[in-house]
Amino acid sequence: MRENLKLNSAARRGYDLLLVARNRERMDDLAKKLAADMRRKVEILAADLGNSNDLTGVERILRDDSRVTLLVNNAGVGTTLLHSDVADMNPMSTLIGGLIEVVK
Repeated sequence: MRENLKLNSAARRGYDLLLVARNRERMDDLAKKLAADMRRKVEILAADLGNSNDLTGVERILRDDSRVTLLVNNAGVGTTLLHSDVADMNPMSTLIGGLIEVVK
């Protein structure tokens, strides 16, 4: 997976990692592997950037936590649309808006 290569590269360069994902359980194995293989501290924050409360929490961490010195954005949309629903791209708009807010 390409995102794993980015994380491995950051860890190899000496960065501890904060993995932000909607589903914490899906990140657990990756976090354990990165921590063991790279001997770096790896934390997981469960957050949905489409949820304003979660987004505010991530913004707060990026703004106030001096340990955060690098942001690697690998967010995507995890939804399935029927062909007839393609015109409704609100989830994509929400995600893009959330990403813009996070990196302001």
